Amino acid sequence: MAAGTITYPFKRGVDVRGHSKMCPVTYVGPASYAAGGDAAFLAGAVKLGTIEWVIPCGLGVAADGLTAVLYSYNQVTGKLQAFWGNTTPAGVWPEVTDTTDLSGYTCVLLVYGKG
Repeated sequence: MAAGTITYPFKRGVDVRGHSKMCPVTYVGPASYAAGGDAAFLAGAVKLGTIEWVIPCGLGVAADGLTAVLYSYNQVTGKLQAFWGNTTPAGVWPEVTDTTDLSGYTCVLLVYGKG
């Protein structure tokens, strides 16, 4: 499966607080999402030694502005997962299905980690 693309929309500097670093990145979903999450969203890809957490989620809005996915970092699996917005039943956000093209969905994530 393809991996999403990570870029740095802001000046590269990282904010160091104690032993943790904060790194804002732009994430573009993969052309073929792998159910369970993007395993290529690794600490090295966001220029950290380890990921401690990602600001809970990022809303990836499609280029057409009509649809969105919710990106959420799974601390247990270490993968960035994508969920579709859904109002039926209320409160349910099902995971995006395998092989779905998310390359048109972009969001900014704030990643905290070490190293």
